[in-house]
Amino acid sequence: MNKNLISGWGNNKSFSCNIAIPNSINAIQTIIKDKKKIIARGLGRSYGDSSIQKNCVVELRNFNKIISFNKKNGTVKVQAGISLKCLLEKIIPNGWFVPVSPGTKYVTLGGMVASNVHGKNQHLDGCLINHILSIKLLHKDKIIKITKSYNKDLFYATCGGMGLTGIILEVKIKLIKIKSNRILQKNIFFNDLKNLIKTITKEKDFYSVAWLDCFSLKKDSHKINSILYLGQHEKKIKLLANFKFSKQIKIYSIFIFFF
Repeated sequence: MNKNLISGWGNNKSFSCNIAIPNSINAIQTIIKDKKKIIARGLGRSYGDSSIQKNCVVELRNFNKIISFNKKNGTVKVQAGISLKCLLEKIIPNGWFVPVSPGTKYVTLGGMVASNVHGKNQHLDGCLINHILSIKLLHKDKIIKITKSYNKDLFYATCGGMGLTGIILEVKIKLIKIKSNRILQKNIFFNDLKNLIKTITKEKDFYSVAWLDCFSLKKDSHKINSILYLGQHEKKIKLLANFKFSKQIKIYSIFIFFF
């Protein structure tokens, strides 16, 4: 166990914490018994200090495997420490995508569950909790399976619980089917807030996000400059057989792949 300075993604404040990097569940259980007060940490992309505990931070970088992937029905079970980037590189060439995509690929699936992340399709598909089939959780000194119907209260407390119900070990989710690795994007500019809101309501079948230039707001007026990004999964261009994220790949949607 090492002592290091860590912070949230915003890098507002750093804290000296005891860092443990276990490579087995037994090792995690030993740490819990020894240290008592702990918090799990993924890739440290939380905006605040949600994954910081001076007494002991348990990093799950060694729990990064895909346990099973059903390419036919689009279900995948992974260890909680796997990154979204690694998961996408596996599922996209097989015609599947995550149902909810946060603003970065550098997060872990366990962190996504703990934060109950949302994407730019939240108005259509809600948060990640809607697509989780099961979770394996180290709760106190027991490993238990939780779902929407089994250990229901603990399931709903864990999704969005910021790691306070225990350590998430595994996650099983339902994916969505895609025909291409690309997103068709449309940008619409506005200088009127009412028109922006009307368009967002009308274009409800799209991924969507709007950015407003608050410096352009005129006093006692709804006149403000803004841009609306809309996107849908491409259906005509075939999947890349060997899809890999790299600096050479052009990203077609800044709100889905906002790296």
